[in-house]
Amino acid sequence: MEIDRSSEFSWWKRLQLNLISVAGATLVRLLNSTVRFVAEDRETFDKLRAQGPVVYSFWHNQLLSASYYFRGLGIVVLVSRHFDGECIGGVIRRLGFRTAHGSSTRGGIRALMEMTRWVDQGGEVAITADGPQGPVYQAKPGPIFVARKNDAPILCFQIEPREYWTLHSWDRQRIPKPFTTALVKIGEPIWIPENESSEKSLARRQAEMDRIRKVSEGHWKRGSC
Repeated sequence: MEIDRSSEFSWWKRLQLNLISVAGATLVRLLNSTVRFVAEDRETFDKLRAQGPVVYSFWHNQLLSASYYFRGLGIVVLVSRHFDGECIGGVIRRLGFRTAHGSSTRGGIRALMEMTRWVDQGGEVAITADGPQGPVYQAKPGPIFVARKNDAPILCFQIEPREYWTLHSWDRQRIPKPFTTALVKIGEPIWIPENESSEKSLARRQAEMDRIRKVSEGHWKRGSC
């Protein structure tokens, strides 16, 4: 599994990557260490992981919370080959993740094949459903490719902080406010039959991700604790 592509950049870019990865990982830990995570359906998560590898699917704006909550599990995350992608990769590697590199326009198939091999060897992978370039909340087929090749379940999740800041980025990245509470909503596992069309599989995953997002966003509006 490909781990670090920083050697492809100039010495100045590599220095920036080092500084950003250290600062970013520190910031993620500091921000999220004050957050109280409340998991619903955690038994689904634990039971599936005990049975075999899982393909995780989540929206790109969950990165800050997800990289902390699932830290240290050795999950492989797909990031882009660009400098911004390597910055994200440097941060999450310091949080105990591994990385595969690719995007919808460059190296995507190769990265998905790397992730497929990793799952075949018993590892777990996570792919942002609408990343790395969006549009926001529009699911893409990457997780379906990996899951079908390995007969592994796709597990969608949503992390919904009660209070957060929203960045003016394409994904509306969320930064949880200190000392807030965050709901971790685990979706129903999605199995991809070999004979099911990619369009139908994608529609089912989009529907499940939309469902848990709607439930999660409504959780705090109902005044839940």
